[in-house]
Amino acid sequence: MTMQIKDHPSLVIAGIWNLAILTPDWFYSEFSDLTEDKQGEAEVQIGTGVMRFPFGGVMINPTTQKLILTATKEEAQQYEIIEKIAHGIVSKLHYTPVTGIGHNVSYLIDNNTKELNDDLFEKQEQSYQRQLKAVALDKLESGYSLSFEHYTLNLTYSMSREEKFVHINYHYPCNQEQDLTRFIKEFSVHTLQSKEMVKGLLA
Repeated sequence: MTMQIKDHPSLVIAGIWNLAILTPDWFYSEFSDLTEDKQGEAEVQIGTGVMRFPFGGVMINPTTQKLILTATKEEAQQYEIIEKIAHGIVSKLHYTPVTGIGHNVSYLIDNNTKELNDDLFEKQEQSYQRQLKAVALDKLESGYSLSFEHYTLNLTYSMSREEKFVHINYHYPCNQEQDLTRFIKEFSVHTLQSKEMVKGLLA
């Protein structure tokens, strides 16, 4: 059995963000203690205007509706830096309405791996295998949501002829400012636990 990162872990802060503030200059000024790197250039997608830039080994992608902080390595230290940046942002920009926090990570699964041993996934994969052989479909997906006290755990299993992967999302709706610190702090824990969770689903 082999598995590898498909999309690096990311922490998403949904809200109404002012892009005139969330610039590389602002981050290097406000969080200079978190990096010794020289300021890098921002990448801007032509046509969309979407911007992203590196900071302290983390990729920062601000939009008007959400702020995405993405690790570039599977390292606990990077996850902690993401938490510190996120804490600093919601503290310094406390007047910004925040509507939710998300923790995301996805893993590619070896196509030679046996079926997932969880009943939900196993039955679905058997059905997928039959459908893929019978019709010309490019990709099939199924999703499951589990509700906990403060968050919803969303699991998406995707399968195509080329690859299989599991995407994990922890979604926290935010109604009170004091919840933000706790929800952000759980990013490292959830990210580190996610690989064991996927391994537990693999036969």
